[in-house]
Amino acid sequence: MAASLSATDDLSKTLATMAAQLSELARRFDALEPLVPLASKLDGLPDRVQTLQASTFEYAQEVHALHIAVQRVEKSQRDLSSSAREPGEALR
Repeated sequence: MAASLSATDDLSKTLATMAAQLSELARRFDALEPLVPLASKLDGLPDRVQTLQASTFEYAQEVHALHIAVQRVEKSQRDLSSSAREPGEALR
């Protein structure tokens, strides 16, 4: 009979633990439930991030190319203005 009482006590403890776990899960679900409608919006997020990264990379390449072009134009303008000076002007 003692074994039966011990088994019943163990079963009671297990059920109490399970009830506490279910209560905790219910509390967590209640906290997350308002976010469920956002899940469909978040579903496409990885694709959008990848597209944004690709666009950013392309933009950076274009800015770099533009920077190089501006440097070349500035250099050519400096070269033209220095060659247009009279030879004696540099000595003054």
